[in-house]
Amino acid sequence: MLPTLVAKAPSMTWIHKASLNHLFRLICGFSAVDLDVLHLDEELLLVLKLSIELRSLRQELSRGFHMKSRKNMDPATRGCRVCYHKPEDSKCVRYWNIEPRCHSEVHGKVVTPYPADDPDRLPPTGKGGAVHTDYIPLMDLGLRKISRRADVLAHCGQDVTLLVDSDSPKTVLAGVSFDAFSYKDLQAIHCDPSAGKETKAIKRGSQFRRFEWGEMHPVGSRKPTGGKPGDTYTSYAGMEVTDTSHIRLLFAHAADVERMVAAITPVHPQAARELRQLSSEVNSLGGIGATAYYCWNFVAPQHVDRDATWTIALQTCKEALADEFNFVMMDLGCYVETAENALW
Repeated sequence: MLPTLVAKAPSMTWIHKASLNHLFRLICGFSAVDLDVLHLDEELLLVLKLSIELRSLRQELSRGFHMKSRKNMDPATRGCRVCYHKPEDSKCVRYWNIEPRCHSEVHGKVVTPYPADDPDRLPPTGKGGAVHTDYIPLMDLGLRKISRRADVLAHCGQDVTLLVDSDSPKTVLAGVSFDAFSYKDLQAIHCDPSAGKETKAIKRGSQFRRFEWGEMHPVGSRKPTGGKPGDTYTSYAGMEVTDTSHIRLLFAHAADVERMVAAITPVHPQAARELRQLSSEVNSLGGIGATAYYCWNFVAPQHVDRDATWTIALQTCKEALADEFNFVMMDLGCYVETAENALW
């Protein structure tokens, strides 16, 4: 927000990024009382206060997840002292060796746990879906299931599965963490103003239009679409800041992103570092240059995303059967049986 405010100032003097960062650190040293006595413009005062709160939240999350990950750690073995002696698949942080393979034969198909004659199978809703939708039964794919382990959570307090390349065991390809957030943090994600999701639902590409289940609302910035003259890298529609309610909404989105990155940092620090490093090259959502997507009842055919870096997904709520609305990692030979508070 500070670069935007500077840009609106009457002076044409350019502020170097290092100076801006220094200014931000100075501002974060002020208390809310200190700022109130300055009698600033209402919007500017709110931006400064929320910036301080966001910085404080980031520090609090970093400490909290650091302590959680090391609660049961044995300094000598760097493993969990509660389950270190158990078989690999029974540990609270387990590693699965994976041989990544491309499965282009399933692209465009809808994975379902139900047979064709089952009334619970989701029908196609998009244009021409009834004719062109191709279903594939989950049981025919031979995928390994990653599901929540209540017993592991009970005695270790965490349940993490990391998928590593069998040819390079130190290379993490993906990961899943169940009960990732505390009740307090999960409720904050539920209850923040971001729940309003004032951005417009994203328009699906041609490969998704024949199976349009649910909605996906983007927050952050997008690449040029190519459909409009002069289009450029810019914010999604609905991200305009016109009053204090929009400012609060923007910071609520930023807080959600900070929480998710903080959650993966102890289990996959490399991914967190890459996300923060790339943030210097793009518009930031808080301290992270990420685009977030809020989804409801969303289902998509199998496809490949061409993302610039790691992606993080969080199931904030699930009101469905265990075998419904799950996440398939086809090229890794696994699928996540999603649950509330599951992060992958």
